[in-house]
Amino acid sequence: MRRIFIAIGAAAPARFAWLFYVVGAFLIRAAYGLIGSGSGQP
Repeated sequence: MRRIFIAIGAAAPARFAWLFYVVGAFLIRAAYGLIGSGSGQP
C-alpha cells in the first residue's frame, strides 16, 4: 500500500505540472487582492 502511494506521488507532478501554474496564479492573484484592498487599519 505504501509503495502505491509513493509511486502515485512521484508520478503526479509529471502528469499534472500545468496544475502548479494554475494554483500559483490563483495564489498570486489572491495575495494581490489582499494587499491591494488593505484599508491601513489592523
